[in-house]
Amino acid sequence: MLEQKLSYESPKKRSWLRNLVLYGTVGLAALVGGCEGCGEKNEVSFLSGKDIYVVREDGSNKRNITNTPDEEETNYLWSGDGKRIAFNVIRHHEIFIINRDGTGLQKPSPTDLYNAAPSWSPDGTKIAFYAMSKLFVMNSDGSNVKQINGDIDLPIKWSPDGKMILTPSYATHPHQHIFIFLPAGPLLHDIEVAGPGTSWFSKSKLIIEKGEYWPQLGRGNYIKSNLKIYDLDTKQQTDLTSNIDGNFKSRPSLSPNGNQIAFLVDSDMYIIDVNGSNPKKLVGNVNDTPLWSSDGKKLLFKKDNDVYITDLSGRVTNITNTPNEEEKEPQWVP
Repeated sequence: MLEQKLSYESPKKRSWLRNLVLYGTVGLAALVGGCEGCGEKNEVSFLSGKDIYVVREDGSNKRNITNTPDEEETNYLWSGDGKRIAFNVIRHHEIFIINRDGTGLQKPSPTDLYNAAPSWSPDGTKIAFYAMSKLFVMNSDGSNVKQINGDIDLPIKWSPDGKMILTPSYATHPHQHIFIFLPAGPLLHDIEVAGPGTSWFSKSKLIIEKGEYWPQLGRGNYIKSNLKIYDLDTKQQTDLTSNIDGNFKSRPSLSPNGNQIAFLVDSDMYIIDVNGSNPKKLVGNVNDTPLWSSDGKKLLFKKDNDVYITDLSGRVTNITNTPNEEEKEPQWVP
């Protein structure tokens, strides 16, 4: 159990967690085979069973990072430098942090509320998180915890320059709203959208979904919805997908070079140029948001119970190939 792996001081007294205890004298790195393969490029992580795993993109060298058979991890996210993972444990109300090689398990435990969905700032110095519909920000060592605002929802996303934080609104109804805050607290923008899957396009622009609301369908149900690029300064909107029919799902994903966007329509994965040209369907029956590799040549996604990669021609590779086990939350390792 994670509690058995940690020895730490009261949150009121500590500025960082110390005195790591891992099954007596046995380190967690030894349990997962040390750091073999650490530092490799193009690795993929995912949840399987109750633990976080890392594997090469060809499916080899699978490694259990957390190795906590009595606990179940969720809501995990890599720091931008790929050295640490912040995550939740389903039975606990705390945020945990672990090194890429499985060592250095820490528990900032910043509030007495349910602390969920940790989100690293781009420079790795701060973590934003959700606690009972409230947005908090803390230093990555668990110090200097500040409540930013209330009535927020998930996901929490930092702007590329780390100067703003985006969240959906929890309270707005029937229309969905997106809030954008400064990390120190003030609300900068309140934007009406058609879905919670808003993403950053740049430090001053968003990718949003807009549409015509049908109240008889209930909250969040729109027709004729369309992905748009929204300029925070001018409030101008540029259409991206007006010629594609269907229901948009999940969050759009911007390529590293900023030239293309990947997204789902129903369960079909598309890519499109950011000027709205050259839409292309790549893969069908996709379960969640496709994520770009750092070189912009591949997309990572979940399909049925497995984790897959596709190139931009639509050639698909199953990298987990465990049909009787479900992998979740696939991510590229930075």
